[in-house]
Amino acid sequence: MSHTNYSFMLNGQWDISCNDVGQINIATGDYCVAQNVANEIRCFEGDLVFDTEHGIPWFDVQLAKPIIAVLASTYMRDAASQVDGVEQVTAVDVNTANFDHTTRQLSGSIEFTTTTQTPIIVEL
Repeated sequence: MSHTNYSFMLNGQWDISCNDVGQINIATGDYCVAQNVANEIRCFEGDLVFDTEHGIPWFDVQLAKPIIAVLASTYMRDAASQVDGVEQVTAVDVNTANFDHTTRQLSGSIEFTTTTQTPIIVEL
């Protein structure tokens, strides 16, 4: 999926925020690439109204099933690799030890290098 070099900057609750003069904060550069990677990994297949085939098929491969770290990391690596501005994904860590069985929240991190040769780690 094509991403832009500018994106609404998301806060800790994954919501847009405004600066001191009331304008929406905008992410640019490597920060924008990192945010786009996180968005891409969080995108479930069928979530996008105009492209329902886009996204990771989390419902098909992981819903009500034991977490398969290798499968999850493969989907995450592939998704991150498709983001404009990502040169190379260097590591994916799926933290199955801290998997919350009640909320089914999975955590981990992904490391990649941008096309500006900046190494970035995104915590998920």
